[in-house]
Amino acid sequence: MKLKQLFTQEQLWLLDEELFHDVYYTIINGDWPFHTAAQAKQFQRLSSMDQCRYALTTTEDYLQDLPDWELATYFSRYGSRHFDLVRGSVSKNRVKG
Repeated sequence: MKLKQLFTQEQLWLLDEELFHDVYYTIINGDWPFHTAAQAKQFQRLSSMDQCRYALTTTEDYLQDLPDWELATYFSRYGSRHFDLVRGSVSKNRVKG
């Protein structure tokens, strides 16, 4: 099942926002698991501003197809983290509305 089949557009935006923060700081901290050793070394040599630009661009590219991710892909990378927050956000909005 794809995430877009499980969540509403609003929930996908929230999930994207949560993951964006996680991914961006994983890259900035030099812990990006998709870097080869050579790429990690290159990243460390960049100026602070260039590291931020790279992390921003890479994060956007990585999450670009988030709605089409398979549920299994999400769980293999992040477990159930963020799911309660995303599901709870819509029910809270409905109660307020």
